[in-house]
Formats: sequence, structure tokens, C-alpha cells
Amino acid sequence: MSANSERLLDGLRAAVSDPLPIFEGRPLQFEVNPDSLAVVLRESEVEVLPGWWLSDGLPSDWLDRADNSAVVGDVLISSSVARWFAEAWDEVGGPWTYSPSFLFWRGFETRYDLEARQWLTVEEFFSGFADA
Repeated sequence: MSANSERLLDGLRAAVSDPLPIFEGRPLQFEVNPDSLAVVLRESEVEVLPGWWLSDGLPSDWLDRADNSAVVGDVLISSSVARWFAEAWDEVGGPWTYSPSFLFWRGFETRYDLEARQWLTVEEFFSGFADA
């Protein structure tokens, strides 16, 4: 992932360079496509990272190796990407401008709190944001 850090930082800076149309009481959310790992800022539909950025840099058998290990590949990837994304979000000053902010995988209910750096259940997330 580190090979893509500058790309991520550039994408985050571009995504938040203009004021975003966020409704009061709603969080900022980044959506990850679980197939390609493309990341989009949900409020503006600005692409932060293009699809296939991670798999292009991995060995072709990475998913098979992950499936054969004790750790499920999706869990390993989502946790690693979420931590890496949160670090980049801090580096571009995101939490100081847009708080709270979350990362989530399309089709999954959990949200990753980019400031607290922890996963929230759908109940925990929606208890703070009735209209999110």
C-alpha cells in the first residue's frame, strides 16, 4: 500500500479542495468498492483512488494464499486499508475540516471511524446519525 500513499494523499486533497455539500448532522463518508477497492467520496462522487490500485501491486496468487491462511483475505485487506486511509486522512488535515468522517465497504454495514480508528456496527453508526 505504501507505493500508493502519494496517490491517496493527492486524491484526498483533491476530493476536499472545494467545500462539500454536507448536511448538518451528517458525517462525511468514503465508499470502497469491494471488488476493485476504488474509493469514492460519497458526498461528491469524486474518485479518491481508482479501481484495482492494490491488486495491481500484489502477486497474482495473493487471494488464494490469503484464503489458505488463518486470516480471511477480505478482513486482512479491509483492516489494513482502513488504517492506512485513516493515517492519510490525518495527514491532509481531514479531521480538522470534516468531522466526523468514515470509511465503509459497499454492501457491508460496518463503518470505520477515521478519527477514533475503530469499526462501528451499523447500530453504533446510525445511533449518532439518524439521517446518514
